[in-house]
Amino acid sequence: MILPDVNVLVHAHNADSALHDRARLWWDACLAGTEGIGLAWAAMLGFVRITTNRRVVARPLPVQRVMEQLQAWLALPHVHIAQPSNTHFERLRAELERLGTAGNLTTDWPYSLWSAGIFYIRPIRNSPALAVFAG
Repeated sequence: MILPDVNVLVHAHNADSALHDRARLWWDACLAGTEGIGLAWAAMLGFVRITTNRRVVARPLPVQRVMEQLQAWLALPHVHIAQPSNTHFERLRAELERLGTAGNLTTDWPYSLWSAGIFYIRPIRNSPALAVFAG
């Protein structure tokens, strides 16, 4: 399963980004494929927040367009909203305590990844700036 980070989604839709072409090619391939894609609420809301904010992107998108895009992704048979399980907190706690730090992992890391059992980052096309959480 693929659980894209908000940064991948933003770069794929921000034509002004230096990473746009690589992110767009990768994301389009994911959407055209058959491997399951989970969209975390944190990633979806971050996508809306960033792509519609003129203080963040030079050409912000209308909210309606962004919501229609999310709806189109979710209409695909292999795309779903990733939800935390009943063991989410226990797994999150264990992993953060193992790491010995929380840092930005507590808010920037999509919360559903922990409950889905995904704990590593796979670089996209050898670019550490673009990462997708996959299992």
